[in-house]
Amino acid sequence: ERLIDLRGKRLRDAVQLLSADFGFRDAVASADSSTIRSVLLNHGKRINASDMFLLGMDGVVIASTETQVPEGSRFIYNQALRGAKRAGQSVLIVPGGGTPHLLVESTVLAPLPIGRVVMGFTIDSDIAEELRSLSGLEVSFLTVENGLSGDLISTQPPAMHAGLVELMRSSSEGQMLLTEQSNLNFLSQTLMLAKSDNGGDGQVIALLQSPLDKAYQAFAPLDEKIFWISMAALLASLIGTLALARS
Repeated sequence: ERLIDLRGKRLRDAVQLLSADFGFRDAVASADSSTIRSVLLNHGKRINASDMFLLGMDGVVIASTETQVPEGSRFIYNQALRGAKRAGQSVLIVPGGGTPHLLVESTVLAPLPIGRVVMGFTIDSDIAEELRSLSGLEVSFLTVENGLSGDLISTQPPAMHAGLVELMRSSSEGQMLLTEQSNLNFLSQTLMLAKSDNGGDGQVIALLQSPLDKAYQAFAPLDEKIFWISMAALLASLIGTLALARS
């Protein structure tokens, strides 16, 4: 979670650059949704954002790049964004169409607040691989909406995916488990990254796995040495016992 938050801070910095741009502030002040949408698309492409929105201070969508989020509607994650901001979180994790997303927000000031830029970033295999390289753990993400599992995003090979989905949906949050996938052993822990209070907005589940087989292999020579030391000690004990018996 800390690694995701660090990435969120980098994304937030990029979004803040847009919200502070003089030309963008002029476009927001003009309330021309087509101009705002064009600027959002251009800036979003530069930072690899997948979804871009401008909200009013009341949470109503002024401009949107997504047809599923029409202009004039109330943004579904408005209250969740406000809650994340109050909690000091730099990013909000949400399910979205079967794929988890990071939402980052920045306020547009001119000089008073006149709008809120929100950009979404898909949690994809590239992010999962980045997290694996930073943590040394196998990382998987899964959304569950209306009881249905979305596509699994994982650093594990596809042959393991069906078993991982079952594990993620059945495990208790935070519980450490010794698990086996494709004849490989792992120490596994599930984390609930997003869960709606009313159950209507779905869940985002993360699975962290530490491979154990390499650790077992590292200890194998030590186990062999302990075995031979034990055998030598047993042999010495038997010789001592026989010597005492004969005397």
